[in-house]
Amino acid sequence: RNNATPPKVLNVNNVYGYWLMNNHHKRVIVLVLFAQIFLMVFTKMSVNTVTSYEEEKVGVALSAVLNITRQAIDSWADENINTAEVWADLPVTIRLTQDLLAFDSSSDLIKSAAQKEIRELLMPVFVGKRYQGFFILNLDGMNIASSRDNNLWMQNLTLDQPVFFNKLLGGESNISLPQISEVPL
Repeated sequence: RNNATPPKVLNVNNVYGYWLMNNHHKRVIVLVLFAQIFLMVFTKMSVNTVTSYEEEKVGVALSAVLNITRQAIDSWADENINTAEVWADLPVTIRLTQDLLAFDSSSDLIKSAAQKEIRELLMPVFVGKRYQGFFILNLDGMNIASSRDNNLWMQNLTLDQPVFFNKLLGGESNISLPQISEVPL
Protein backbone atom coordinates (compact mmCIF):
# COMPACT_ATOMS: atom_id res chain seq x y z
CA ARG A 1 0.00 0.00 0.00
CA ASN A 2 2.77 2.43 0.68
CA ASN A 3 4.13 1.76 -2.76
CA ALA A 4 1.49 3.97 -4.34
CA THR A 5 2.74 7.30 -5.65
CA PRO A 6 1.36 10.25 -3.86
CA PRO A 7 -0.78 12.56 -6.05
CA LYS A 8 1.06 15.51 -7.49
CA VAL A 9 0.06 18.81 -6.00
CA LEU A 10 0.28 21.88 -8.20
CA ASN A 11 2.33 24.55 -6.56
CA VAL A 12 1.21 27.92 -7.89
CA ASN A 13 4.61 29.34 -7.13
CA ASN A 14 6.13 26.78 -9.43
CA VAL A 15 6.56 28.33 -12.87
CA TYR A 16 6.63 24.92 -14.40
CA GLY A 17 3.41 23.82 -12.68
CA TYR A 18 1.40 24.00 -15.90
CA TRP A 19 3.74 21.58 -17.61
CA LEU A 20 3.48 19.15 -14.74
CA MET A 21 -0.32 18.86 -15.12
CA ASN A 22 -1.95 16.11 -17.07
CA ASN A 23 -3.42 16.88 -20.49
CA HIS A 24 -7.01 17.00 -19.28
CA HIS A 25 -6.27 19.81 -16.83
CA LYS A 26 -4.30 21.65 -19.50
CA ARG A 27 -7.25 21.50 -21.90
CA VAL A 28 -9.64 22.80 -19.26
CA ILE A 29 -7.36 25.76 -18.47
CA VAL A 30 -6.90 26.58 -22.17
CA LEU A 31 -10.66 26.35 -22.74
CA VAL A 32 -11.35 28.62 -19.75
CA LEU A 33 -8.77 31.14 -21.01
CA PHE A 34 -10.24 31.11 -24.52
CA ALA A 35 -13.75 31.49 -23.07
CA GLN A 36 -12.62 34.50 -21.03
CA ILE A 37 -10.90 36.07 -24.04
CA PHE A 38 -13.98 35.41 -26.18
CA LEU A 39 -16.26 36.95 -23.55
CA MET A 40 -14.01 40.02 -23.24
CA VAL A 41 -13.89 40.53 -27.02
CA PHE A 42 -17.63 39.88 -27.38
CA THR A 43 -18.41 42.30 -24.52
CA LYS A 44 -16.17 44.98 -26.03
CA MET A 45 -17.80 44.54 -29.46
CA SER A 46 -21.28 44.65 -27.90
CA VAL A 47 -20.48 47.80 -25.94
CA ASN A 48 -19.05 49.44 -29.07
CA THR A 49 -22.12 48.47 -31.10
CA VAL A 50 -24.54 49.77 -28.46
CA THR A 51 -22.49 52.95 -28.00
CA SER A 52 -22.40 53.62 -31.74
CA TYR A 53 -26.13 52.98 -32.03
CA GLU A 54 -26.93 55.30 -29.12
CA GLU A 55 -24.56 58.00 -30.43
CA GLU A 56 -26.26 57.78 -33.81
CA LYS A 57 -29.71 58.08 -32.20
CA VAL A 58 -28.61 61.11 -30.17
CA GLY A 59 -27.01 62.64 -33.28
CA VAL A 60 -30.24 62.24 -35.26
CA ALA A 61 -32.27 63.74 -32.41
CA LEU A 62 -29.91 66.70 -32.00
CA SER A 63 -29.91 67.27 -35.75
CA ALA A 64 -33.71 67.35 -35.72
CA VAL A 65 -33.74 69.79 -32.79
CA LEU A 66 -31.20 71.99 -34.58
CA ASN A 67 -33.26 72.02 -37.80
CA ILE A 68 -36.49 72.81 -35.95
CA THR A 69 -34.77 75.58 -33.99
CA ARG A 70 -33.29 77.03 -37.17
CA GLN A 71 -36.74 77.00 -38.82
CA ALA A 72 -38.30 78.66 -35.76
CA ILE A 73 -35.65 81.40 -35.72
CA ASP A 74 -36.06 81.96 -39.47
CA SER A 75 -39.84 82.23 -39.06
CA TRP A 76 -39.44 84.60 -36.11
CA ALA A 77 -36.96 86.77 -38.06
CA ASP A 78 -39.19 86.85 -41.16
CA GLU A 79 -42.21 87.85 -39.08
CA ASN A 80 -40.32 90.65 -37.34
CA ILE A 81 -38.75 91.90 -40.56
CA ASN A 82 -42.21 92.00 -42.15
CA THR A 83 -43.58 93.92 -39.17
CA ALA A 84 -40.74 96.46 -39.36
CA GLU A 85 -41.26 96.86 -43.10
CA VAL A 86 -44.97 97.58 -42.55
CA TRP A 87 -44.06 100.35 -40.05
CA ALA A 88 -41.34 101.76 -42.27
CA ASP A 89 -43.58 101.90 -45.35
CA LEU A 90 -46.44 103.75 -43.66
CA PRO A 91 -46.74 107.27 -45.10
CA VAL A 92 -47.08 108.68 -41.58
CA THR A 93 -43.81 106.98 -40.51
CA ILE A 94 -42.02 108.38 -43.55
CA ARG A 95 -43.35 111.89 -42.86
CA LEU A 96 -42.43 111.75 -39.16
CA THR A 97 -38.95 110.42 -39.94
CA GLN A 98 -38.38 113.28 -42.39
CA ASP A 99 -39.45 115.73 -39.66
CA LEU A 100 -37.05 114.13 -37.16
CA LEU A 101 -34.12 114.29 -39.59
CA ALA A 102 -34.23 118.10 -39.32
CA PHE A 103 -33.20 118.06 -35.62
CA ASP A 104 -29.59 118.12 -34.45
CA SER A 105 -29.73 117.57 -30.69
CA SER A 106 -31.37 115.21 -28.23
CA SER A 107 -33.20 118.00 -26.36
CA ASP A 108 -34.85 119.13 -29.60
CA LEU A 109 -35.76 115.53 -30.45
CA ILE A 110 -37.24 114.88 -27.01
CA LYS A 111 -39.49 117.96 -27.24
CA SER A 112 -40.57 117.40 -30.85
CA ALA A 113 -44.15 116.63 -31.76
CA ALA A 114 -42.87 114.10 -34.31
CA GLN A 115 -41.16 112.08 -31.54
CA LYS A 116 -44.34 111.99 -29.50
CA GLU A 117 -46.46 111.07 -32.52
CA ILE A 118 -44.22 108.23 -33.69
CA ARG A 119 -44.18 106.74 -30.19
CA GLU A 120 -47.99 106.89 -30.05
CA LEU A 121 -48.18 105.35 -33.51
CA LEU A 122 -46.01 102.39 -32.56
CA MET A 123 -47.31 101.80 -29.01
CA PRO A 124 -50.14 99.41 -30.03
CA VAL A 125 -47.60 97.29 -31.88
CA PHE A 126 -45.35 97.18 -28.79
CA VAL A 127 -48.19 95.94 -26.65
CA GLY A 128 -49.39 93.37 -29.19
CA LYS A 129 -45.95 92.04 -30.11
CA ARG A 130 -44.36 92.45 -26.66
CA TYR A 131 -41.52 94.49 -28.13
CA GLN A 132 -39.22 96.25 -25.71
CA GLY A 133 -38.41 99.28 -27.81
CA PHE A 134 -37.61 100.78 -31.19
CA PHE A 135 -35.26 103.25 -32.81
CA ILE A 136 -34.95 105.10 -36.09
CA LEU A 137 -31.47 106.06 -37.27
CA ASN A 138 -30.11 108.78 -39.48
CA LEU A 139 -27.47 107.92 -42.10
CA ASP A 140 -24.69 108.51 -39.55
CA GLY A 141 -26.11 105.86 -37.21
CA MET A 142 -27.49 108.32 -34.65
CA ASN A 143 -30.82 107.52 -32.97
CA ILE A 144 -33.29 110.18 -34.08
CA ALA A 145 -36.33 108.34 -32.74
CA SER A 146 -36.55 105.87 -29.89
CA SER A 147 -38.98 104.53 -27.35
CA ARG A 148 -36.72 106.06 -24.63
CA ASP A 149 -35.46 109.62 -24.26
CA ASN A 150 -32.04 108.55 -22.93
CA ASN A 151 -31.32 106.77 -26.22
CA LEU A 152 -31.87 109.81 -28.46
CA TRP A 153 -29.05 111.39 -30.43
CA MET A 154 -26.65 108.61 -29.40
CA GLN A 155 -24.76 106.36 -31.78
CA ASN A 156 -26.73 103.21 -32.31
CA LEU A 157 -25.22 99.86 -31.36
CA THR A 158 -25.76 98.58 -34.90
CA LEU A 159 -22.64 100.57 -35.86
CA ASP A 160 -20.73 97.83 -34.03
CA GLN A 161 -22.01 95.45 -36.73
CA PRO A 162 -20.81 97.15 -39.92
CA VAL A 163 -22.12 94.45 -42.27
CA PHE A 164 -25.58 94.76 -40.74
CA PHE A 165 -25.48 98.59 -40.75
CA ASN A 166 -24.36 98.68 -44.40
CA LYS A 167 -27.29 96.42 -45.34
CA LEU A 168 -29.61 98.91 -43.65
CA LEU A 169 -28.02 101.79 -45.54
CA GLY A 170 -28.58 99.81 -48.73
CA GLY A 171 -32.31 99.60 -47.94
CA GLU A 172 -32.29 95.94 -46.92
CA SER A 173 -34.41 94.85 -43.98
CA ASN A 174 -32.49 92.64 -41.60
CA ILE A 175 -32.23 91.37 -38.02
CA SER A 176 -29.05 92.21 -36.11
CA LEU A 177 -27.05 89.86 -33.96
CA PRO A 178 -27.83 90.07 -30.24
CA GLN A 179 -25.91 92.85 -28.47
CA ILE A 180 -25.46 93.99 -24.91
CA SER A 181 -27.17 97.33 -24.48
CA GLU A 182 -26.68 99.87 -21.72
CA VAL A 183 -30.20 101.15 -22.39
CA PRO A 184 -32.58 99.28 -20.09
CA LEU A 185 -35.11 97.23 -21.98
